[in-house]
Amino acid sequence: MPQTIEELRAEYAALKDALEIYQLKKEIAAMRLQLEEERSPVVADSSNNPGYEQAAFSLRQTEQAKLKPKQEAASKVNTSVTRWGGTRPAKRRTLKWGNSFPQTCWFVTAGDFRYAAWSDGLQYEHSDGKVDMSQYGGDATHDYFLCFTTFLTKQKCPHGRSCRYRHDRLTEDELLLIIARKPDFVDRYNHRWVLDGQPEPTGIPVPPAAMPFTDEQKEQLEQEYQLGDLQPEVDRTLRREGRCGRNWEHNADDQNRAAQLRLLEIDKEKAAKMADKPVAYDERFDDDDWNFLSNIPVRAVGSSQD
Repeated sequence: MPQTIEELRAEYAALKDALEIYQLKKEIAAMRLQLEEERSPVVADSSNNPGYEQAAFSLRQTEQAKLKPKQEAASKVNTSVTRWGGTRPAKRRTLKWGNSFPQTCWFVTAGDFRYAAWSDGLQYEHSDGKVDMSQYGGDATHDYFLCFTTFLTKQKCPHGRSCRYRHDRLTEDELLLIIARKPDFVDRYNHRWVLDGQPEPTGIPVPPAAMPFTDEQKEQLEQEYQLGDLQPEVDRTLRREGRCGRNWEHNADDQNRAAQLRLLEIDKEKAAKMADKPVAYDERFDDDDWNFLSNIPVRAVGSSQD
C-alpha cells in the first residue's frame, strides 16, 4: 500500500489513464456495432434481436404523427377575400380565453384593416361597452361590433387586441351605408382623421390607409376640397342635376341619393367582375344589404321639397 503523497498521486494518474482507455474502447465498440447494423440491418424475424424492426417502425410512425400537423400548417395558405375581389393572407387573432375572434363586419375581413382607430364623439353609456349602432349608422340587421371606448372616446381600450369588439377603421363601403342613415357618425370620423393643415372634410371620407401624405398630394387634395371633388363619381351626377358638389352632404335627400347611386355602381362593378370569374360567395355583400334602398327617400330632380 502506498504510504507517501507521491505514491498516491502516481496511483491516481494510473487509474485515470486506465479509465480513459476503458471509455475509449467502449466508444469504439459502440461505433463498430452501429457500423455493422447499418451495413446489414436486422429484420423483424432475426434471431439476433427480434422485434427491432417493429420497434423502429413504431418510432418512425410516432415522429411522423408529431410532424404532420406542423407540415400541414406550413403548407396551408390561409387567405381572405378583400373588398377589391383579391386575396391576401388572413390575419388570425384569437382571444385569451381560446375563442375565435368575432366577425367584425358584413362586407370585409380583418385583413382589410390596418390601424386601430378611435374618434371624437359624445359620451353615451352602454352596459356592455359596445356602440349602439341604432344610433351610429346601424340597424337591427347590420351590427358592426364597434368598441365604444375605441370609436367614441379619446381613450385607448384597456383590453387591446383581446377586446371582443372591433377596433379597426371603417371602410368606404361601410361609410357609404352609414352615411345614408346617420351622418353624425361620419362627421365625427372625419373630424378625427383630418390631415394636418387641411380643412375638415364634410363628405364621405376615403379609406384612411389610402390618405395621401406627400406635399404634392396634399396640394392636390386641397384643390379638390376647394372644387368640391371629394367623391368625383357622385359629384358629377349631382352637377348634372344642377346641385352643388361642395354642399351636397348637408342635404339629407342628397346624401341618400348619392349613397344609392354609389351602391348601384358597386353592384354593377361586382356583377361585371363576377361574370368572368365566378365566385361561390362574395363576402362584401349580402341580399339583405340592399333591402334598405327601397326605404330611402329620394327627392325627384327639380323638386322644391327641403
